Amino acid sequence: MENLISIIVPVYNSEKYLRAAIHSLLNQTYQNIEVILINDGSTDGSQELISSFQKKDKRIKLYNTKNLGVSHARNYGIDRASGSYIMFLDPDDTYDKSYCLEMIGLINKFNADVVMSNYYICKGKNIYPNVNNDLLECEGLLSRDKTMRSILSDTGFKGFVWTRIFRKNVINNVKFNESINYLEDMLFNISIVHNARIIAYTNKRHYFYLQREDSASKKFSKSFFKSLNLIRGKVDPEFYSQIDSVIFYNLVGWLITERKSRENSQFIRRNIKNMKSQVKFKTLKMENPIKNLILKLSYAFPLVGSCMIHMLSVFMKTKLYSKLMSMLRKG
Repeated sequence: MENLISIIVPVYNSEKYLRAAIHSLLNQTYQNIEVILINDGSTDGSQELISSFQKKDKRIKLYNTKNLGVSHARNYGIDRASGSYIMFLDPDDTYDKSYCLEMIGLINKFNADVVMSNYYICKGKNIYPNVNNDLLECEGLLSRDKTMRSILSDTGFKGFVWTRIFRKNVINNVKFNESINYLEDMLFNISIVHNARIIAYTNKRHYFYLQREDSASKKFSKSFFKSLNLIRGKVDPEFYSQIDSVIFYNLVGWLITERKSRENSQFIRRNIKNMKSQVKFKTLKMENPIKNLILKLSYAFPLVGSCMIHMLSVFMKTKLYSKLMSMLRKG
């Protein structure tokens, strides 16, 4: 349907946050939307909550499935979307009321296939702007290579799908890989970049990302390596060093968190040793200057680096960190 935005929301036991998420969609100034909520086998009151909203607003579409994961839920939503445009929302996050209007305006202004935006990070009671070092102007166009590098960067657009609007026809047959549970959104975005003719961006922030301490992305998973190998198969060799840097940084970070698990600890130490024998020190680099310093130090002293990564994770929850990153970016 022309100019209709289909917003896909995968839901699993999200009752605590879901009311605010749905309200943020129904209160959009751009009202030509359909809200597709995929209840992924929730065992709490998520389904009942969605049903109560559905009775009041016909734009809400509820689908119930077995618990098959976020990638299956998003694919299920894409297959049932009626709109010409696709956006995503995670059930514990929210949109600013003008987000849809801003994004559809930009995708039409640039005749783009994809528009990427910036966002706010919510940690506890603190809300601070994400710092994206790739944004030199308020809005504009990006080449395919620049987009790819930014998606892989720790200070770029990253691999999130909820900071995008996609033309539905550019998604075509691209699907979220349901065999992985780590970086599935980054892999999806990289596949989309290969299909896209024109990619635009905005530095404006209309998305509020709740960064939870119990997030699955913070936990050790061997699926992480499978995901990065799949990503490596989708990019040119010039991007391999970025992927190697992400792998090494995460391995070092897990040294402390997984020290009580003999199996995981041995796996991590073995892979750190293998990487040091295969990857040259000078090729490792992260755009975030603090993380890059830790990365370099970790090459020689992994355990010291692991301690610093965890100290940094605490520091990153403060507003002082946000101010420091803003100063470094301007410098």
